[in-house]
Amino acid sequence: MSIFTLGAQQPLALPGTDTMATLVDTIRGQEESPSSSSSAQNILAPALSNGHQEATAESVRQPSIRANSIHTLSSSDHETKPEFSPSDPCSPTVTPPDPELNEKQLAADTPSPPSLDPSNEESTIPTTSAVVVEPASWREGGLKGWLAVLGSMMMHSFVFVPTEFIFGIFALEYSIKFPSANPSNIALIGTIGTSVTYLVGFVSGACADRWGYRATAWVGTVIMALSLILASFSTQLWHYYFSQGIMFGTGASLSYFSAIAAPTHWFKRKRGLAMGLAASGAGLGGFILAPVAQHLVDNVGVVWTLRILGIWGFVVCGTASMLLFQKDPSEQQDQIRTTMALNRRRRATSGTLTIFRLPPFAKEWGFYMLVAFQFLFSIAYLTPIYSIEMYSTFIGLSTQKGAMVNGWFNGASFIARILCGFLADVIATDVVLLMCIWTNALSVLVIWTFAKSFAVYMLFSVIYGISFSGTITLTPAMVAEHYGPAKVSRVLGVAFSCSCIALLCGSLISGHILQMTKPRLSYLPVIMYTGGMFAFSGLCASTWVILMRRQRRVEASLAASAMATVATAPLESQA
Repeated sequence: MSIFTLGAQQPLALPGTDTMATLVDTIRGQEESPSSSSSAQNILAPALSNGHQEATAESVRQPSIRANSIHTLSSSDHETKPEFSPSDPCSPTVTPPDPELNEKQLAADTPSPPSLDPSNEESTIPTTSAVVVEPASWREGGLKGWLAVLGSMMMHSFVFVPTEFIFGIFALEYSIKFPSANPSNIALIGTIGTSVTYLVGFVSGACADRWGYRATAWVGTVIMALSLILASFSTQLWHYYFSQGIMFGTGASLSYFSAIAAPTHWFKRKRGLAMGLAASGAGLGGFILAPVAQHLVDNVGVVWTLRILGIWGFVVCGTASMLLFQKDPSEQQDQIRTTMALNRRRRATSGTLTIFRLPPFAKEWGFYMLVAFQFLFSIAYLTPIYSIEMYSTFIGLSTQKGAMVNGWFNGASFIARILCGFLADVIATDVVLLMCIWTNALSVLVIWTFAKSFAVYMLFSVIYGISFSGTITLTPAMVAEHYGPAKVSRVLGVAFSCSCIALLCGSLISGHILQMTKPRLSYLPVIMYTGGMFAFSGLCASTWVILMRRQRRVEASLAASAMATVATAPLESQA
């Protein structure tokens, strides 16, 4: 039921044309007033006592009321209902309120009337659907935005370096310090650090949202610095598991997830470039710190190398933490929080079993192909990185040349993170991603198998550095492209949880395979195992891309059919 509310005035009789003209002028000129409803009812009740029509939603949305749609009433025909032209789309159907309805029900059934300004013929009433409007004051990047990118790059240059990109240097020294230890047990130190970094991610993200990026990153910086200094005092293998593994991984997680999220607040059109520059810091840090760490180990020993790296990380990551500027919570973030609160309330009222319901993306076969690809890739990708120093010694290279191979690997990783992002914008994200994934398998099976000299092994490290970094960089972009930015963290959270298990298993399996080749040590079984995992991950990734493309075609077809139905509906109704 709908009512036109009028300006406050005394009840009028309807003696004739003059009174109806006054009514029309009042509707045109007066703004909506809550106290005018009773006045409008007193005006219309004598004229509409013999029959009423039900008001529709379309009549409420009309921008204006034309005077020629209301016919003149004679002074002797007070009981006659005013007639409206049915062909006039702006003619309202007015119905007085049912006296049996109370005021609360009347207010609930009455929609808000539009503006009745006759000069605004094209005015429309906004719908109730949520529309996100970008604030006029928002701008791309800015000084704080680019400083956030710089801070994120500096943070990336250290958080993964001691446990991934230069861990081979430490692994070689630890194998000398603990000669009876299994190589897989030594590799487990770096594996634990990397796994804990991803495993604690859901806690780190919540802390960053609660206390801010800079404060969370500062706490992580302190933990990382202390962990490396404590590792320098370690005398047993399990000491390294705790200090350089669990403790460093926790601090790296707090710093990493704050650093990776900060640039997204400042960029939209250039978000890919900003994220590529930020992630390239990992390769840059490995490229710089690999020869430096090897030089320190050769001259001052592994103990002081860990201490110097701890101090260096505190300075670099502490400075980076101060640059992780964060915008104030926007209306869109407030809307997301409100939606989450409503969902929690809905689950609480509908029963506890609703928390075990699968999300929509978990009902797609493509999602399980993504999880399988990420699992198999995570099993294999750390083995070539951890083996650089020991394999260099195995083929007769000096430690300096081994550090040079490690440095070139990290340099290629730095360039690839930017280059692959650029190629993904030019060609297609899924095409470049599949190229990188299959290059991982080919480089291991074809080049690493025959890498018996410094030049060939250097070639392998560069090619693998490019393909490995491209895979790491483009997987989140591909997830965002298919599932939408709002689901990236949730989808990748499940995939990374599986990756933690794979990271732990991968290094252990490769270490046991290498141990089984003694006393005639051979890396060929390890190479075949790693290349096979990469090949299977490529098959899963290819299937994932095919399923995503098929789903896009189906969704595009359904959208086209829906648009055609909407376009032909008015013609069918007129016929």
